Amino acid sequence: MTNDGLRLRLRLRHGIVIAAQGEGKQMTKHWTDKYAQLNPCSDAMDWLKTQPNARTAWATCQRGDWMLWLAGVLAGPPGSDSRPLVLAACDCAELSKPYWPTGDDRPANALSVARSWARNEGATLDDVRAAEEVAAAAVVEALGLRAAWGVAAAAAAGAAVVAWAGAARAARSAAAAEEVAAAGLAEWAWEEAREETLAKCADIVRRYYPRPPRMKARSK
Repeated sequence: MTNDGLRLRLRLRHGIVIAAQGEGKQMTKHWTDKYAQLNPCSDAMDWLKTQPNARTAWATCQRGDWMLWLAGVLAGPPGSDSRPLVLAACDCAELSKPYWPTGDDRPANALSVARSWARNEGATLDDVRAAEEVAAAAVVEALGLRAAWGVAAAAAAGAAVVAWAGAARAARSAAAAEEVAAAGLAEWAWEEAREETLAKCADIVRRYYPRPPRMKARSK
């Protein structure tokens, strides 16, 4: 074989190796890819990619709204993983209790009925729906902004139950509880209160879901 022929053969061989390496890189998967298929918000996905694995991310996450969203999307039918989600949403909504209207028991009743359903203590979905509608009506009646947001938080927890025809809808309703729980404060305190509330909600979600929800639990 001539020197030119040998060089050509070596170049071809080198090219095949490079191509194979490039192909391997394209096929490399990140552990977050499976979560990307659920279409989370871009902020959540960007943060997730900074974490080494799902358990670490779940244990350190300070965004209860993201965690409730994921639990809702992956929740099963009523009687499986949906009930812990409702209880977590209720506990998050209750953080807004200081802003509930004085003497108005509608927010507390909405949470009580939702919890009764989630714990199999007698309440039906119709009961939850009715209580949620009453609590939602209180939002319109509330004069103060804080009161309105507090009632809305309780209504959101109830909505997490009645929206269970679609897990994604339920997740959005449940995640709304943290956002409204921190609302109604002075503008200068909003961001600090929001972060603190979301962190508290993250701890609440971890009480009901010590480990990240499994992908196989996703509703079809």
